Amino acid sequence: MNHSSLTCLALRACLQTSRGNFTSKFSGDIVTAVPDVIEIARSRSSPDTEDFVVLACDGLFEVMTPKAVTAFVATALREHGDVQRAAEELVHEAVVVRRTTDNVSAVIVVLTKCG
Repeated sequence: MNHSSLTCLALRACLQTSRGNFTSKFSGDIVTAVPDVIEIARSRSSPDTEDFVVLACDGLFEVMTPKAVTAFVATALREHGDVQRAAEELVHEAVVVRRTTDNVSAVIVVLTKCG
């Protein structure tokens, strides 16, 4: 066996190890590129009540309800007005304090001036 063949075998073994037997248990697509999209119209009668949008993965919502996330972010923005810090605090709350078992990512999009 030459060096090229050994490298190929090692790579296959490494890929098998990283995937485990996962692919043999399922058929079809395991990960999809089709997003869940929800379109919500902003309130024309009271647009000032819609200060921000939180985009986050399911790891956050495993340990916090949407209402709890909204309250947490609103409080953070009222206290210090730093969007980056609020996002970091939100992720910290989910991972360290509430101990989610999933990965967490969050983006806060400010729609109005906060602080």
